[in-house]
Amino acid sequence: MKLQERYRRVDANTLALTMVLTDPKYYTKPFEGDRKVFKLNALQFEKPWDEQIYCVPSEEQKFNRLIRDPASGK
Repeated sequence: MKLQERYRRVDANTLALTMVLTDPKYYTKPFEGDRKVFKLNALQFEKPWDEQIYCVPSEEQKFNRLIRDPASGK
């Protein structure tokens, strides 16, 4: 099985995605999914960006307290 994703920039604010699935064992010809279109949300850039990913080892306890522990039910 092979999945091919093709991304194309339509304009400055639009990205188009086309996916093609090829699997000769199950399909007689490649299957092309619906085209997905993603628009840039300009509103998200009006406020300062809040870092949500804690990659620094010194931030591990904060990550555990805010994200991991609540997700595990602790």
